[in-house]
Amino acid sequence: MATLFEAYVTNAGKYSEGQFVGETLKFPTTAQEVEALLKRIGVDGVRYQEIFITSFDGDVLGLYDHLSEYENLDELNHLACLLSELTSSELETLEAVLDSGDHCS
Repeated sequence: MATLFEAYVTNAGKYSEGQFVGETLKFPTTAQEVEALLKRIGVDGVRYQEIFITSFDGDVLGLYDHLSEYENLDELNHLACLLSELTSSELETLEAVLDSGDHCS
């Protein structure tokens, strides 16, 4: 499946300690890729449990204006899977709606 967007995932605990530890995650992704990324950035579920997203990048125009630094990785992956099912025409329509802001908050 082609990458629709990327998020730079940061270890929040290490960030508060003055260390910037993070890595890019491409969406859509798999549970195994998410687990491996969390392990690489030191989120072990014991000492470090929280993440935040430093930045987003990708081809869906206007999408990042509606995403926050505390988005859920599973929900982002679900969104990417749904977006991957859209035709190019449907994707253009979505981008126009996102750009207008009338139906998004």
